[in-house]
Amino acid sequence: MIEAMDVEVDVDPDVLSALLWEAAAGLNESERAMLELTLRDGLEGDELALAMGASLHHVVASRMRQSL
Repeated sequence: MIEAMDVEVDVDPDVLSALLWEAAAGLNESERAMLELTLRDGLEGDELALAMGASLHHVVASRMRQSL
């Protein structure tokens, strides 16, 4: 059996950011907007829901459906 190892890797933050946004290109427009509001603007919870024009309940329910 192989055991998990802790590995620390130095990654250039700019490279990591570029990789993140490249992966985000595969999201739909609404998901990408939510990601940008969360990461760039620091919005969460009710503030995020308000910015997205939805209730917090709707945002959470949408995420749960997508996860399933």
